Amino acid sequence: MAVAGGPDAVTALRAAIRAAPDKDVRAWMGGLLKSPETASLAVRGAGMLGDRTIVHWLLHQMRNPALAVAAGAALLELFPEAREADLFTTEPSQAGKVFEDHFGDDGAKVPFADKVKEWMKAKELLT
Repeated sequence: MAVAGGPDAVTALRAAIRAAPDKDVRAWMGGLLKSPETASLAVRGAGMLGDRTIVHWLLHQMRNPALAVAAGAALLELFPEAREADLFTTEPSQAGKVFEDHFGDDGAKVPFADKVKEWMKAKELLT
């Protein structure tokens, strides 16, 4: 159900991550990353693992318009306090031309990767 998408995909993803051994979940998500159709689901799920060591990887994903929204959601899973910071926009054009081209007029919640990086440094979450 998680891979099929739909309104319950995130709930199904969370249930799958909690139910399976960590090693199996990571292997499954690695497979999801290989396909453009499921990569964003894997990025979203990465935050649900609770492993804060993935922050550099998440920052990299935030620079890819196709994965940025999922990477932002994963960030908020790992660092709920980031909701209070000004790290996101609902106007993708503010994140750059490639984001504007990807999202068009859609009001996606896109993280500003550079702002996220600076916020993490200020919180001593990045070295």
